[in-house]
Amino acid sequence: MKSINEVTSSIHDIKTARAANLHAAPKAGGSSAYLDLFVLNKEKERLMKEEANLEKRKVQIHKRLQEIEEHVEGCEKLLANRDEPKAKKAIARVRDTVHVTRTTTKEGWQKMPIGY
Repeated sequence: MKSINEVTSSIHDIKTARAANLHAAPKAGGSSAYLDLFVLNKEKERLMKEEANLEKRKVQIHKRLQEIEEHVEGCEKLLANRDEPKAKKAIARVRDTVHVTRTTTKEGWQKMPIGY
């Protein structure tokens, strides 16, 4: 089942009246060009700020993923040094959950095995 983040089209893809250039009354000559320029400039600034925030968030996510990966490797080394059968099973289980193979059906649904 797809999560809300995996859906390619969402509510953000719907054009608003402003984005579709719909107006209640017809435009009066060229006097609205200044207003349109102002509105478009503000929207551009907002989108640029949003893009910068997304880039910062992307860097944070990659940094945290790297920290988690290093911590997992440290735990695996610690458990591997114990030489216990339980530890080896735990390491194998973690590796299996990280590297899950997904198959796609003809309808486009993704399937993945779940171990209980």
